[in-house]
Amino acid sequence: MPLHKAALIAGALALMATMAGAVETRVMVAGDDSLTGTLRDSSRAIGALEGGNEDGTDRSAPLTPDDVVALAAADYRRLLATLYNAGYFAPVISIRINGREVADIGPFDRITRIDTLVYDVRTGPAFSFGTVAIGPLAPGDSLPEDVAQGQPARVSALEGAVSGALRGWRARAHPKPRVTDERVAADNSAATLSATYRIEPGRTATFGRIGVTGANTVRESRVLQIAGIRSGKPFDPEVLAEAQRRLRQAGAFSGIAITEADSIGPDGALDLNINVTEAKPRRIGFGGDYSTTDGLTVTAFWLHRNMRNAAERLRFGATIENIGVSSGGTNYKFSGRYTRPATFTEDTDASIGFGAESLDQDTYQSDRAFFELGVDRYIDEKLDASLFLNYSYSDAKDAFGKRIFNVLALRARLRYDGRDDPGAATRGLYAEGRVAPFYSFGESVTGARMLFDGRGYRSLGDRLVLAGRAQLGSIVGAKIDQVPPEYLFYAGGGGSIRGFSYDSISVTLPDGKQTGGLSLAVFSAEARYSFTDTIGAVAFYDYGSVGTDSWIQSGDEWYGGAGIGARYTTPIGPLRVDIATPVQGGKSGSIELYIGIGEAF
Repeated sequence: MPLHKAALIAGALALMATMAGAVETRVMVAGDDSLTGTLRDSSRAIGALEGGNEDGTDRSAPLTPDDVVALAAADYRRLLATLYNAGYFAPVISIRINGREVADIGPFDRITRIDTLVYDVRTGPAFSFGTVAIGPLAPGDSLPEDVAQGQPARVSALEGAVSGALRGWRARAHPKPRVTDERVAADNSAATLSATYRIEPGRTATFGRIGVTGANTVRESRVLQIAGIRSGKPFDPEVLAEAQRRLRQAGAFSGIAITEADSIGPDGALDLNINVTEAKPRRIGFGGDYSTTDGLTVTAFWLHRNMRNAAERLRFGATIENIGVSSGGTNYKFSGRYTRPATFTEDTDASIGFGAESLDQDTYQSDRAFFELGVDRYIDEKLDASLFLNYSYSDAKDAFGKRIFNVLALRARLRYDGRDDPGAATRGLYAEGRVAPFYSFGESVTGARMLFDGRGYRSLGDRLVLAGRAQLGSIVGAKIDQVPPEYLFYAGGGGSIRGFSYDSISVTLPDGKQTGGLSLAVFSAEARYSFTDTIGAVAFYDYGSVGTDSWIQSGDEWYGGAGIGARYTTPIGPLRVDIATPVQGGKSGSIELYIGIGEAF
């Protein structure tokens, strides 16, 4: 090896060795010491020394002393911004490496070893707002309370007030408001911060020409139809946000960006451009659950997102349930659905569904086929509804013998979802109500099936979540022997009363045979605790009943199941492993195991 290369390698190894030892880092704050942690987190140099680089990711190359000096020098500005945001406008910041002020280290000074990195911060007095004038404001708007005289002078509050003023004008069809004059003054003697921002609202505008780019296979006319932006209507940023939401929900696009023209046209119109990135048109997926009583359940689906080059979806799904169970048999289900977004209105999806299933349950067997058509309606970000006309044919055998059912039903659903995360909620409410009036041909029976599902979540601290659920169902207008067995209510299983087999809780007829009920009530409570970001535990209790009348009666038998579980967070949702046992009703001492993806509710 040439001598000069050996020397370079030796020098590099020596330099790396100097950084291999631990560097003592300290942050000392005089004044508001509650900022110590925040200031430490603001330091890129400390963050890099503790295992990450300046953007928080792991470094692939070791730090050199020069790296630390450069990062520490940049920390003056970062710490100053942090202090300004906390309302301290007369701080003194000292950053020292090996006792030497970093600002005094020149570009040609050679630091070969770093032993200490010390941040010494004197916050000075906390400033409050003096006079803050931002205007003119849009009609009906006012400045937020956090910039009122005497409030802590936080830069983020001031910036938020200015941004809010600009948003107010945009919401009133002024798409190009701007700040034309800005004056900010700090009075050190009075420890106050005063600010004046002059806003020019700009002209009012309507939506102008709307262009589409990036749509290679989806027709541009369909992109515009789904987006629902109408040229000539007054400019409204909420309309743009809704258009992005509709295009995203259509499923045919992996990226959506709506950009505005730089200026309003002479005719008062603002042109727009919708840029989309098309998703891969086809997708397949698989899933599964397992429990010791219900056996293995496997699911699969195939999806095409862009039928007829119109962002219309065709989905086929198949499910096999109860594989390997000791009682009952295996269920087979197949379904298909064709969905057309933006039909009738931009917030209405029309679809046609069909399917067939062969069910072999403990209390009945049924071969069934169905066809339905209807609409799903988006109301707002938390509320949606659907209405479908459904026809089903079933050849069933249950406690009442072998029967044929031809049923026409009108299925209506209203759903509210206020959860923070539908897959692993920590707070919020969820409620879904279903009503399905039906007519059974042959015996000319009319009735209605109703089901309510309500859930609530509340966080107690950062790690504990309490969750509760209530499921209430009722069938009115028909006798129990006039209703198809798949319409009746059952309980038990991973999404119902754990500790019992799937749909194993039913009602007993006078002749001793089992069948589903006309009413249902199931209540569940869970305490979910997270030990780390990925590992957690759950304790739960489920309690419920199935009744022979349309409403649960005091004499109906109640069942309870309790257990514990473990959770492991994955990119597709929490891996759920639950162990449950009956505590009321059922076989005492039996243990049931449930494995699946996602929380129980």
